[in-house]
Amino acid sequence: MPTNQFPLLLKRERQLRGWSQQDVANALEIARVTVARWESGEAIPALYLRGPLCELFGRRIEEFFPIDAIDSTITHPHIIRLMSFNLFTFPSTKPLF
Repeated sequence: MPTNQFPLLLKRERQLRGWSQQDVANALEIARVTVARWESGEAIPALYLRGPLCELFGRRIEEFFPIDAIDSTITHPHIIRLMSFNLFTFPSTKPLF
């Protein structure tokens, strides 16, 4: 998936589940405007939210964030390699309903 496809994929996944932006925001304990900015392509999720976001949608991290889409601010090769293997663990997100 090209890097610019994240907003479209996120919106499609959310709509397929019948969730509002507010539902996603509540599950991740963030502001609704943050989800709106992700879907519009104005922003991308912070690293600490990527795992919970993927878990919420039942997706692997590389499906939402392929290795070529990793922030250019992450330059340490060991971190990039770990991210490519999806070795980070995140606490479970609470159910939406």
